[in-house]
Amino acid sequence: DLNILIRSISVHAGQIEFRAGAGIVADSQAPRELEETRAKAQGLLRALSADSVGSWRREAQP
Repeated sequence: DLNILIRSISVHAGQIEFRAGAGIVADSQAPRELEETRAKAQGLLRALSADSVGSWRREAQP
């Protein structure tokens, strides 16, 4: 079995990094894949909004 990571968020040393991508297949069209990738990235950015990140930081404090 294979797994393709399309969206990811990771946290290292207080820094948040995110990635978004699309699965490329034989009939993929580059402009549509780019638009799909941008839409996925926008969702991640909304999840990482100032309110969300502030809440996460408060919860993560020891």
